[in-house]
Amino acid sequence: MSEPEPCNTLHVGGIPDSISSDRARESLYLLFSTYGEVIDIKLNFRTLRHRAFVTMTTVDSANLARIALDKQPFFNNPISVRFSNSITNDL
Repeated sequence: MSEPEPCNTLHVGGIPDSISSDRARESLYLLFSTYGEVIDIKLNFRTLRHRAFVTMTTVDSANLARIALDKQPFFNNPISVRFSNSITNDL
């Protein structure tokens, strides 16, 4: 599978199922806003693998966040951060 093209939406995997969607959204906002303005956070907690899509204002800020946060701990769980193929395909 090829790497998605750089875009301003990031797919975040590895979100622990022990936290609520409200807490995840708030924590992701605080974490990602360090690297630029966050426009939107969409959560998918309907499956066993909790994930999120974080949309930032620019591709540059999304790339900074991707580089800095990939494999970093989030509630003691390493998260994966990559460019999203598209929200509709990944949800």
